[in-house]
Amino acid sequence: AALEAKLTGLSSLPTTAAVAVKLISLGAQGSPAEYARIIEGDAGLAGHLLAVANSPFYGVRTKVTRPLMAVNLLGVGTVRSLAISRCLAGLHHSVKLNAAEGRALWAATLCKAVASRSVAALSATGSEEAQRVATEEAYASGLLQDLAVPVMLACAKPAMLGLLDECEPNGQAQ
Repeated sequence: AALEAKLTGLSSLPTTAAVAVKLISLGAQGSPAEYARIIEGDAGLAGHLLAVANSPFYGVRTKVTRPLMAVNLLGVGTVRSLAISRCLAGLHHSVKLNAAEGRALWAATLCKAVASRSVAALSATGSEEAQRVATEEAYASGLLQDLAVPVMLACAKPAMLGLLDECEPNGQAQ
């Protein structure tokens, strides 16, 4: 009952969480148009993707003005990763983690995602496209591995911090 009350008392999850889940469910088989339709349902994510697509890094000559253009430019793998990252950042803010807690969780999450992608790259077989898809899926899985940790911190912070303190930096129990 107490846990249910705490969960009910949390501010709502960011809308990008639902969008991220939809994008992940599309997988690599989804077309850029399908990705764009989902992204258009979240103004914040759409604006973020348009800003990334129009950044100097991509060096486009004409302004990217529609989500479909952004998906085609960035690629569905990058779009999924950006959506998941934005979802996690919103979740950290929504459950009121302080800056140090948010940075620590993000660093651990990113480390797991990069490690997952690296292992997948070393072990992936098949065509170049199949290997690319495998590494993208591994990266997304690494990002999502600890999705519940911020919620658990918000609901039972002292107990969770105690559990986290019992582990050494290399993840081994003391």
